[in-house]
Amino acid sequence: MKTGWMLLALIIGVTFSLSGCASSGTATPAVVDPTVEATITIPPTEYPTATTPQPAVTVLVAPEGSDPFLVDELQLALQDVVIEAGMQFRTNQTLLEQDFQNDTIQVVIALHPESEIESWVTLAPQTQFLAVGGVEIEPSANTSVIRSPANLLAIKTFLAGYIAAMITPDWRIAILSDANDSNGKNLSQAFTNGAHFYCGLCRSVYPPYPIPGYPLSMEIGSNSTPADLESVMEYFRTWHVKTIYVAPPVDNDELLQALSQAGFGLMAGRKPPQGLQSGWIVSLVDQNPAPMVLALYPDMVAGNGGKSMELMLEMHDVDSSLFTPGKQSVAEDLLIDLLGGFVGVRTEP
Repeated sequence: MKTGWMLLALIIGVTFSLSGCASSGTATPAVVDPTVEATITIPPTEYPTATTPQPAVTVLVAPEGSDPFLVDELQLALQDVVIEAGMQFRTNQTLLEQDFQNDTIQVVIALHPESEIESWVTLAPQTQFLAVGGVEIEPSANTSVIRSPANLLAIKTFLAGYIAAMITPDWRIAILSDANDSNGKNLSQAFTNGAHFYCGLCRSVYPPYPIPGYPLSMEIGSNSTPADLESVMEYFRTWHVKTIYVAPPVDNDELLQALSQAGFGLMAGRKPPQGLQSGWIVSLVDQNPAPMVLALYPDMVAGNGGKSMELMLEMHDVDSSLFTPGKQSVAEDLLIDLLGGFVGVRTEP
């Protein structure tokens, strides 16, 4: 009997033990299907759009009618220094308001810009301007000037008359000027005064004897016909003219070539036409401004305006068999006196 109660107690204890393990044991982990992948969406990061700044620009303004030799030389001289300054370089005939709005124009180098530069300076005060040949333009905070003396054309013509008389036997010289230019008669008088400064009354020893004497002067229109030019040349032949100074603006290639082929000795305020074979005596030209432009360019890039330099007159393309070194020296001394105001240049008789 005692043995039976012991067996019953053992069975009941085992039963309670198994029941407690089932209720308090560790939970069975969930089974994850390995074929299912988690998808995580990350929104794109937005960055501000970077704008590439437009490079600054240097502009050479060469209006129609500018000296092609000077334009070519300035273009060649400026290209490298502009690139070294980190800018673009271009050449325009003019500038409009939209050019300053559309581009970052930092430097403008303008040839003979009297009629436009004042409006440009007001329109673009942040731009540095260099006026080359601007007689009436005054330097300012954003404007520099390479100017010619106000009476340089008269000085050039006076000197031409002096040289022509010095190299021509019996003073048989003449000036050919523009019939449509109100300044043509003044230039003729400056040439005559220059000749008389050398030879006084310039009375020829041998005939023919024109009245009132040498130098002679003739005018021709810039739109003249071949018949007009032939009439002028016949007039010069009649009076045995040997040397002619051709004043601007009629000193074009065609006219100079025709006079050269007719056997006249020639002088002008420009270089001889390409291919001119004979008869060229001297070119009386403005000093080349390219070295001055290069000297002022770093200041303009740095924003420093208000500079002023002055162009002189130079003699090039010399026929030294006629215009000998000794005579050149005499003419150079006179030029110094003319530019210094020690010899007056009159445009009246």
